[in-house]
Amino acid sequence: MRKILIPLTLIITLISGFLVTNSLIQEDGTKAGIAKSLTIDDYVIKIESCAGGNFDSTTIFSKTVLECFALDVFKPIIEAKDFDLLNKVMHQAELKHPTFFLPCHNLMHTVVKFLPKDVNELRKILFALKKPACQGGLVHGVFDAVSLSNPTLEELRSIGDVCENYEKWHQKTNDFSYKSLALYCSDAMGHASYDTTKDLNNAVDRCYQVLDLYEQRIPCVEGVMMQRYEPASGEGGLGYERAVNELPDFCQSIKSKFSSNEPFLGCHDGAAYVYMRPAHYAQTCFAEGCDSKSIGNRVFEEIKNVYNLCVKYHNDSEQRRCTEKISMQLPEIIYNDETLLKKSCGLFENDKERGICYNFNKERLKRVEKGLA
Repeated sequence: MRKILIPLTLIITLISGFLVTNSLIQEDGTKAGIAKSLTIDDYVIKIESCAGGNFDSTTIFSKTVLECFALDVFKPIIEAKDFDLLNKVMHQAELKHPTFFLPCHNLMHTVVKFLPKDVNELRKILFALKKPACQGGLVHGVFDAVSLSNPTLEELRSIGDVCENYEKWHQKTNDFSYKSLALYCSDAMGHASYDTTKDLNNAVDRCYQVLDLYEQRIPCVEGVMMQRYEPASGEGGLGYERAVNELPDFCQSIKSKFSSNEPFLGCHDGAAYVYMRPAHYAQTCFAEGCDSKSIGNRVFEEIKNVYNLCVKYHNDSEQRRCTEKISMQLPEIIYNDETLLKKSCGLFENDKERGICYNFNKERLKRVEKGLA
């Protein structure tokens, strides 16, 4: 089988990567206590050494590279409890190696193995964060640890207070780093809400119970959908086909259940994310059809299918959340081929969505440069 290296978080590499991570937590004190003596640049050099200069997902989630990241980067920094340094290191690596942007998020989920399992300690870690990195990867890693701690509703509520504080700090300071943290935190709360209930209805209810702000309940419900059908670990999700069978009716059913429309909107956002996964997986190189044209055609057909699903089951006269969301979630290969980008964005009949589609990659890069993603 020929291999095409594409900067995409592939399901196969995710599954193997996270299984490997479970075996990495052998106690090795030789690197403890050195985090503060090393600079951000020192750790970026370690990251480059671990990856061998290749930052695609296949490489990052290989056993050897995961072990290197775990022992040379994550463990010493986390043992020194310098989580601000960890975010700064990963952000600097993203800036220096743009391909690292996509696998970086799921890589940061693996830090859960080095984190405490005490909710109060995890709350302190979240509270101390000043900027996101890797699309909120550390925030999500912390919430993975929260889920493993089997939290009570009150403990989840205390974590939700941190998410809301991010939003309040943004409103007070106009620092958009806090806005990003608020959204990542709320989304991660959705993942934890499903992990701690394993039930779609109860998880959506939990978003309402632990978060009070309108703008945070929407990403929370979206996170519920992600965790139920396509979790970052690649393990335990119910998958795309189950989502297509369940979500159209479920999203409509919760429209009248709640006094406000956050769950309804969040459900459509989550559907868009889950429906788009096959388009991302279509970038995988199979035994045949590994040339870029064949892959591009395969990805385009999947995007067209997702667009049609959104129009048929999720858009209505009042909102277009599903199609607007997928305009921001095209697979990476699309942005590397101008012809394919125009063809894919041309699917969107709405001018706003078409414009988002064309410009999203540039805006995403700007957000990374500003430390907002």
